[in-house]
Amino acid sequence: MQTAHLALPRFSRRGFAGVAITLIACSFSACVVDGPLEQTPGTRDTIRVAWRTPLVGNTGTLDLLASDGLRLFTLVDGVSAYDLGTGARLWRAPRAPIAPPNVVSRDGRVFVSSSAAIALDAGTGAELWRFHPDTTSDALSAVDGRAFYIGSDTGTVYALDVRTGQPFWSAEAVARGTYRTDVTSILSFEDVLYVSVIEETSPTGHLKRGWMVAMDRFTGRVLWRYRNERPNEPHDARRRASGGVGSLASDE
Repeated sequence: MQTAHLALPRFSRRGFAGVAITLIACSFSACVVDGPLEQTPGTRDTIRVAWRTPLVGNTGTLDLLASDGLRLFTLVDGVSAYDLGTGARLWRAPRAPIAPPNVVSRDGRVFVSSSAAIALDAGTGAELWRFHPDTTSDALSAVDGRAFYIGSDTGTVYALDVRTGQPFWSAEAVARGTYRTDVTSILSFEDVLYVSVIEETSPTGHLKRGWMVAMDRFTGRVLWRYRNERPNEPHDARRRASGGVGSLASDE
């Protein structure tokens, strides 16, 4: 079987309780599922479904999948690991009180962040460490070989040692204002972190402005900031873009 290609529906940030979905792995570059789906003529003879695994639980998240090449990690009903070759579930860690927005994996560890940042052993699911930031840290997080990066709703970004969970540094991407300043997404590329922030400018949170911030990933020093001057533009769609001109993405 060549590299598995996975098909899994995405859900809104609020998620759905008790949703039944199916995890599907295919053997080539596309996927044919039994049933009344549109298919390219001739693909049924060349595309083979390697395995299917039903998933039942509460998602409450945007990014459901991560992989380390051996295992597939999902955020359906907690954090679960599945064998990438067979689809068999290997372990499940309990669901956090606040559902993490994404799961990332690196060098034998799995990382999630919401009310706390947590590292799990990729092979067993055992908790390796836990770190509590100043407040909820439900930004889309990132990881590299050195640090796990999380962001809070006070505009603070943390770089945590992947081995111990101890902070290398913490720094404000945007100065804390009168109201909520929410780090929504972090991307690590080469020596720079790219951070999107939504700053609320009214007591109800109805008025907002967006920021895109570049930070040195070794020190947390802010390299530059871009602020969206157009008030309340819908810059926070899917928590991936801010500032009106940029979207956090990577080809890694």
